[in-house]
Amino acid sequence: MAMSANTDQKFIRTADYDFIQKLGINVYYPSYIENPQISGGELKDLIIDKPIYKEANKHAKKRSELKKLKREQRREKRKELKKELHQQKAEMKREQYQQRADKRAENRLQKSDSLKQSYSNYKNLFDVSNSDTTDDEKTEVESDMESTIRSLQSTTLATTVNHSVAYNHKDEHQSKMARANSYDQTKSTFTSLRSNIKNKLKFRIHRSSSEQLELVTENVTNGHSGASETIQYTKSQMVGHGSFGVVFQIQLQPSNEIGAVKRVLQDKRFKNRELQIMKLVHHRNIADLKYYFYTNNEKNELYLNLILEFVPETLYKASHYYVSKRLNMPPLEVKLYTYQMFRALNYIHSQGICHRDIKPQNLLINPDTGELKLCDFGSAKILNPSEPNVSYICSRYYRAPELIFGATNYTTKIDVWSAGCVMAELILGQPLFPGESGIDQLVEIIKILGTPSREQIKNMNPNYMEHRFPQIKPIPLQKIFKKMSPDCIQFLIKVLQYSPIDRISCIEGLIDPYFDELRNENTKLPNYRKIFSQQFHSNNSSGDLPELFDFDDRELSVAPRLNKQLVPNWAYSHLRLNQHINSLDEFSPMSADELKVTLE
Repeated sequence: MAMSANTDQKFIRTADYDFIQKLGINVYYPSYIENPQISGGELKDLIIDKPIYKEANKHAKKRSELKKLKREQRREKRKELKKELHQQKAEMKREQYQQRADKRAENRLQKSDSLKQSYSNYKNLFDVSNSDTTDDEKTEVESDMESTIRSLQSTTLATTVNHSVAYNHKDEHQSKMARANSYDQTKSTFTSLRSNIKNKLKFRIHRSSSEQLELVTENVTNGHSGASETIQYTKSQMVGHGSFGVVFQIQLQPSNEIGAVKRVLQDKRFKNRELQIMKLVHHRNIADLKYYFYTNNEKNELYLNLILEFVPETLYKASHYYVSKRLNMPPLEVKLYTYQMFRALNYIHSQGICHRDIKPQNLLINPDTGELKLCDFGSAKILNPSEPNVSYICSRYYRAPELIFGATNYTTKIDVWSAGCVMAELILGQPLFPGESGIDQLVEIIKILGTPSREQIKNMNPNYMEHRFPQIKPIPLQKIFKKMSPDCIQFLIKVLQYSPIDRISCIEGLIDPYFDELRNENTKLPNYRKIFSQQFHSNNSSGDLPELFDFDDRELSVAPRLNKQLVPNWAYSHLRLNQHINSLDEFSPMSADELKVTLE
């Protein structure tokens, strides 16, 4: 018999055990036997010598030991099962890894034929082994080609021996891996040699007529005058591609001038805004539109072709060249590129044009001369204060905070923010605000600049006034840009302002003390540029800075009161004005209406 705990306690205290024993009841299970902790010492003392509990206690102990044993057995069984599953998973992973490794090795071996064919093509292209040209008649390029091909022949012979050894190896897996490694070695050598060939050629055409590049004739429109012309050019390799289309390098004939053709799909229902804007902008620091024309493909799709001046590298590549060498871009070079970037933006902003996609990839440079040019006006627009604009614009790392806040009535100051981010990236060798999403971009900005004030949020987008943001203190920029001058830090502070109203304009940026070094007539490109120039196979660097102060009437009309700070005294003769003046005091600025431009 068994009862509840309360009944047990009452029974234990009041039971007549002699009477119970006479009735023949010799076993009783109170709750404490199963769980001794529920009863106190008093109850134990009352029942400890009673026969009816002693037998029950023996059985309870046996049941408890049996339960404990079963629990241990179940625990051991689970451990064994878990260990077995772990071993099975580990074995499965090893098999999967081995299968992937074998597959990669097989893929590399399958590509070997393609590599050999490429080698054969290059060998036939330069016709080194069968050339009738004497050593005296060979040009420097041809001599390099011969040594390159012979080096490749030697490497190919060595790797062929390695392949043969690998094929006869007893272990099939080791054979595959050995052949794959041998292939990788050949591919690496071939890639470096092929790169050397391309760099050495630089548009030199082989003397064999069968290898001449195709000459293309096109009826085009002049990008400056709008006149119709017929031009000829030879097209070589593709130098860029993206969502916009593709860019090919060309050589105009018979002048041999290098150019670039940007080919984009054109919607027949609309005019191309990029073309309209590029016909309006003509500036030293903007990639020049030389010609344009339209073509159709086999699907009758219309393509716009823009023939632009060719600039060899992007600012992105220049920056990463220094990063690859574990060097910082020299401060003077950062200053030089930043000044030209602000000058290009000042020019288009004077026309009411906002670029809306300033980033290192859209800034072209000539590493030999230090000249910079702004390109890619595919996102550009003439901003009208009375018309809303899309806020999802500009590449993420360079997106102004008002755009992240969803503003649609933004100004050209979004370009100023982007330019500041580009400048910071040149200094650091990596983006200043590397957000992984739109919201994360704002988080990255707040982590450095701190939480924006209510007034700053109001100036960015009044609709976010009621939102609460975590209060984060700003990090002084001196801690981030430790090696930069105070002038550089102050300039970045003026540029990277939350509020577009507080952010400096481009013309104000150009007169900043940070650029005083460039206004010094004796400032030269330092010697380190020779190393960088050699990287791009050019030896024409004179050490002089590119032209920085040949301002025209439009540029001097943006803020006439600042012109004396903008133009150093020694550079007056560099101005490109339509007016004949003896001093800047005599300059007559363009009116606001004259500064405005409109699209066709």
